[in-house]
Amino acid sequence: MDELSGDPRERFFIVCAGRTGSTLLAAALADSGADFAMPLPGNWDPSGGGMEHPLVQRAAGRFHRAYRMAPEKPVGRFRAAAWNWERRQGKRDLARVLDAARYLKGINIDLAVQPAFQLGYFPRIILSYRSFEAQARSRFTMRGHSSLDALARLYNRIYGNGLLLLQIYGGCAVSFDELVTDAPHRTAALLAETTGLPGPALERALGARMTAGTPSDTKDCTLDEEAARLYRALETMKGRAIPASRQAIRSWSGRTAPPAV
Repeated sequence: MDELSGDPRERFFIVCAGRTGSTLLAAALADSGADFAMPLPGNWDPSGGGMEHPLVQRAAGRFHRAYRMAPEKPVGRFRAAAWNWERRQGKRDLARVLDAARYLKGINIDLAVQPAFQLGYFPRIILSYRSFEAQARSRFTMRGHSSLDALARLYNRIYGNGLLLLQIYGGCAVSFDELVTDAPHRTAALLAETTGLPGPALERALGARMTAGTPSDTKDCTLDEEAARLYRALETMKGRAIPASRQAIRSWSGRTAPPAV
């Protein structure tokens, strides 16, 4: 994909907002040799998530708590101290899991990508996405206390960040509709080019894990204009392995082993 492909410090982040087929995707990657530092699920359960390492969940939760305090470091001694403490704890957990795993998945993991780079790893982005209307219906059904506003904020932040991170560090975008309805060879070829995992193994794994699925209803009314704009942008990335930007490669050059936290 680019000159950094295959670097031992390369790490793959499956960025998703939930209910996008990301567990199926992660399980197929693991079947093909991707190291998530956790056991493979025997079956893909479409009613629930999986393949999320406890340390990934904990680190992403820390970064999310800091983000909810303030998207950037806040002014004020006590707020800044609390913000810094959450991020330090998040980096500590993240460093531990990055040392053990090459692949990471989870909601709010978009907030862990820049810290991973600061810790001495080169992130790659695999965006697992679906239209907001279909994703919101599925997530709302699973989490009855959610509101449309909350679902839209989550979707817009994760996929806004995800698109930016994809253009900086490289990777690919995998559509839920293609994942559950198409022959697996197209997705397998894209993932093989992105990750370096063997294409035939990925195709077999996707075929074995996949169950009959229903594509998202593209005739839905638009529930959120920003989410619709992001979905259109995601669709333009579909099917392409995106190389890292020259800025990211220049920033990476000269780095050595990950520093101690």
